[in-house]
Amino acid sequence: MVTAPHIPSPLIDVLRRLTEPLLAGRSTHSLAVRLRDEVQWLSRAADCPHEVGAPFLDGKPGGDGWRFLHISGGGDAAEVWVRGPAHAGLNAVLCLSGQIADLEQDRDHLCEELLVSHESLASLYELSDDPALVLEPERALQAIIERAVAFQPGLRAIMWLADGEALTPARWEGTAEPSPRPRTGGIVGRALEIGQGLIVNGWRHDDETAPELALANRVAISPLLLKSGPIGALQVWHDDAGTFDSRHMGHLRALCALSAMIVDHDRLRQRHLQSKQLEHELDIAATIQETLLIGRVPDLTPGLDVAAVSVASRQVDGDFLEFFTHDDDVTDVIVGDVMGKGLPAAMVGAAIKNHFTRHAATSVHAKHVGSPDEVVARVHRDMAESLIEVDTFATGVYTRFRPGASRLEYVDWGHTPGLHYRRRTGRVDRLRKEWDGLVNLPLGMHASTQYETADVHFVKGDVFVLYSDGMTEATGWSGEMFGVERLAAALVGCAALPAADIAARLRDVVTDFAGPVGLSDDLSCVVVRIEDGPALWKLELPALMSSLSSVRRFVLDRCRALPGLAADEQTMFDVQLAVVESASNVIRHAWPEGETGCFALEIQPAEDHVTLELRDTGAPFDPLSEPEPDLSHESAGGLGIFLVRNVMDDVRYERTPQGENVLTLVKGFGGE
Repeated sequence: MVTAPHIPSPLIDVLRRLTEPLLAGRSTHSLAVRLRDEVQWLSRAADCPHEVGAPFLDGKPGGDGWRFLHISGGGDAAEVWVRGPAHAGLNAVLCLSGQIADLEQDRDHLCEELLVSHESLASLYELSDDPALVLEPERALQAIIERAVAFQPGLRAIMWLADGEALTPARWEGTAEPSPRPRTGGIVGRALEIGQGLIVNGWRHDDETAPELALANRVAISPLLLKSGPIGALQVWHDDAGTFDSRHMGHLRALCALSAMIVDHDRLRQRHLQSKQLEHELDIAATIQETLLIGRVPDLTPGLDVAAVSVASRQVDGDFLEFFTHDDDVTDVIVGDVMGKGLPAAMVGAAIKNHFTRHAATSVHAKHVGSPDEVVARVHRDMAESLIEVDTFATGVYTRFRPGASRLEYVDWGHTPGLHYRRRTGRVDRLRKEWDGLVNLPLGMHASTQYETADVHFVKGDVFVLYSDGMTEATGWSGEMFGVERLAAALVGCAALPAADIAARLRDVVTDFAGPVGLSDDLSCVVVRIEDGPALWKLELPALMSSLSSVRRFVLDRCRALPGLAADEQTMFDVQLAVVESASNVIRHAWPEGETGCFALEIQPAEDHVTLELRDTGAPFDPLSEPEPDLSHESAGGLGIFLVRNVMDDVRYERTPQGENVLTLVKGFGGE
C-alpha cells in the first residue's frame, strides 16, 4: 500500500494559496516567486523547515537535501527546487493544479470550436438550397469557391484537386488562371501532407511554387479530406495585413467537406466503381442524415407525445423528417421521400427540407400561421422548376396537429398514407383523400400542381403513424413485402404504449421481418400519440376599453379552430358576446377611476364544450350578484350580465384566496 506523504497543516494553507494563481492562469514565474516567499515565511513562522528556490530567480541552490520540482499550467512551465520533508505532497498538489488549468484551457477551446461548427453548418445549409447545383459538380464547385471569397471583401481563392502526383486547379476566383504544380512542396503540399488546415499571418513570400502569393500578407489552406486521405485543397489569401482566425478556418473546412463529398461522388460515378461507391455513400449518408435530413423531435409538445426512429439501409436514400412547434397548440410534422437512391436523392432531400424549414419557420414568427397547403405550395413554387430540370420528384405528407381543437390537418402529396389508430373503436384508418386533376401531386411532378388540405378529428388516446415506404416495402426471405396490413396490426398491438415505445416496436417488427437480408430502403417513422392534457390558450391584456377588439379577435380565431363550434355561427356569436361583455365589466369595475391593471383570458377546449375564464386582481366584484334588469325600462342596468347568463350554459364567479377574481363561462357545442 502506498501511503500519502504527511504534509504539515501550515504547508497545506500555503499550497491552497499557491493553487489559486495557477488556476487563474498566472505565469509560473510569478508562481515560483510566490512559492519562495510563502515557504520562507512558513519557515520563519512555524517549526516546519522548508526552502524553495528557482534557477531563474536566485540561481541553482547549493547544498544537500534539495529536490527538483517542475511547475506547469496554462501552457507555461518553470523549474523550482524544494527542500523539506513534504516535497512529494507539494509535487502532487502542484501537478494536479497544472492538470486542472490545462482542462480549463481545453474547455475554452471546445466552446470556440462549437461556435465555429455552428457557423460552418449554416454554410452547408445555404449551399444545399438548389438541388440542380449539387447534381452538377462544375456548378457546385464554382458556387463553393464564390462562397469562400464572399466571406470577406478582397479575398482570392484557388481550389486544387489531386491528380496523381500533380495538383490541378479546378476553380479559381480573384486571380489569373494558375498552372498545375507538384503535389508535394510549398504550403499547399504541406497541408496535404499533414492532412490539416494551415493559417499563415504575415506571409513571407518565400514559396516559389505559389507565384500567386507574391503580394499576399496572409494565407489559409484547408484540405479536401476523405477517409482515404486528402484529394485536394482550398487555398485562400488576402493582400492586406489583417489576420485569419478559427472562424475563417471553420468556414473553409465546411466548404471543403461539401467539396470533397461532391468531387468524390462524381469520380465514383464516372469510374463505375460500385463497391467503393457503396462504402463512401454509406459514410456520406450517415453525415447527411445526422446534419441535414433528420430533424430533432421537439422537447415539449403540449397534448402530444411525439417520437421518431430512422434506420439507414444499405444505400444512401432521400428520406427526410422535420418538426415545427408554432405555439402551445400547433405542432407540424413533415415526412418526405425523394425518388431514386444515392447521394443525389439525399442532397435533393436536404434541399427540400431546407425550403420547408425556411417557409414554416417564417410563419412561426408571423402573425398569420400559413396553412399546410400554403406552406407546401410555397415550397413547390420554389423548387418545381429545379426538380423537373433534374428529372426527379418527392413525395411527402405535411401534418399539423391541434390538440386543443382535437383536429389534424394534413397535405399528402403522393406519399404512403399515414395510419390513424382510433382508441374508441380499435380500428386503424389510412390518412388518404382522393383528389381530381392536378391536385396534391408529388413535388416536381407538374409545375401547375395545386395543393389542398384535408382534416380528421381525433380524441385522447388516438395514435398517428407517419412513415416512409421503406417500412411497408421491406421484403423477407420469400420476397414478400411487409405491407400496410402487417404494420396496422402491429400498431393495434402496441397502441397503448408511449410514442417512443410504439416507434421502437414498429421498427423492430419490420427489421425482424426483413431478417438477414436487411433493408433495401431507409426506414423512417414518426409516431404521434394524443395525450390526456389538451392545450390551454391564454391572452393577457391591459384593462383598457381598446383591448376589447383584441379579445374579440382572439376568441374568434380560437373558436374557428374547434370543428364543432366553427360549424355553428350562432354559438360562435354567443361566445364572443359573452366574453366581450364580461371583459368590459372587468375593465369598468375592477379598478377605481384613474387606476388600471391587467386581466387574463384563458380558453380550455374539450371534445363537446369550451371553458373560458376571465382573471383579474382588481377589487372584488361579483357580476352574478347584480339583480336581474327590469326589461320594461330602456335604461335598465345589468343588461350585459343578463345576456351573458342567457347565452352561456354555465356562468360562475369566484374570489380566490390569492385575491384574484375568476369569472368562468362554459358553452357546449356539437362534436364530430
